[in-house]
Amino acid sequence: MDRNRILFCPDLATGLTTQVISDVLAAKVFGDKDFAKLLKARYDQMGELFRDAHYDDPRWDLKEPFSDCKNKADRDKKDARLVVPRSRLAHAPQNVTRLFDYDNFGHDMPVWVSYNNDPNAKRIMVVSQDPLRNDDLAGSLYLSTPFGVHSRDFENGVRNMDSRVRDMLDMFLAKDVCVYLTDYMKFFAVDKPFIRDCIDSWRYKGMFSRVLEAEVKKFNPDLIIILGGSALNNELTDTSLINIKPWNMGHDVQKVDFRIPDDNGVRKGQAVMAVLHPSNASYQTKKIKELIGNVEHPIIEYYKTVVHHACNYLLDVNQYLHGH
Repeated sequence: MDRNRILFCPDLATGLTTQVISDVLAAKVFGDKDFAKLLKARYDQMGELFRDAHYDDPRWDLKEPFSDCKNKADRDKKDARLVVPRSRLAHAPQNVTRLFDYDNFGHDMPVWVSYNNDPNAKRIMVVSQDPLRNDDLAGSLYLSTPFGVHSRDFENGVRNMDSRVRDMLDMFLAKDVCVYLTDYMKFFAVDKPFIRDCIDSWRYKGMFSRVLEAEVKKFNPDLIIILGGSALNNELTDTSLINIKPWNMGHDVQKVDFRIPDDNGVRKGQAVMAVLHPSNASYQTKKIKELIGNVEHPIIEYYKTVVHHACNYLLDVNQYLHGH
């Protein structure tokens, strides 16, 4: 596979573009339509520097008119995070602005990668858990992407979690599959207990679900892969994804009528796989071996098996479903 032919957030035949997703995020996540301009500038920058700039490259600072947004080079995660000052979201609703008062206020911008940008390529949406942050100070929003895929350092697989995601991405791209990565939880602040405690009172739960629904409509995935449990937890989600079997019951493709409350739209028969989150894989070796057998490298083989099942499904949906 020629890595130079991997494209970052190209315009898709489904109508998805970086401008479209910027508008969705600005309106539905941040509640400030003008914020789309900054998000689009960041997408343009990431597209330009994708797999070219290391996490500490000074080019990650945004240029005018957003030159107040600087790069924070995270040495531990090798992540290029954009630091957005509070003033950039001064007109956002309170459920957004209140998070500036807490450490680790983060959001991961959804991204997609394609090989050759074949308009007929199958599409997989990978829904991870949350934009985890550890050492970011209050007063700013810290923008990144799921697993920091925009930085050249992602290819080096600095953390085991990143290398597992990278390997999955590479296997999908080698099969000419377009992959979209997003987090179910669009915000993170302080730590997980904070977000979970305030979800009901500040209506984050409904927002997370409705944004995911918008992403599904824009990307139109042939298959959704759920990494981890956030999107399956009925305390965190309003979607019907809670009805699918968890990862520890196998890795076959399941079908669900994707819907959220108070919405007449139903995506019938959406194909979904529930998969162990890579950050937790080292603690689940025993269960992984029960699923795939006592092999020499069970975690590596587990994710290879996930890709194998996903690609088999995409290649021949009817045969896959009748054979399982």
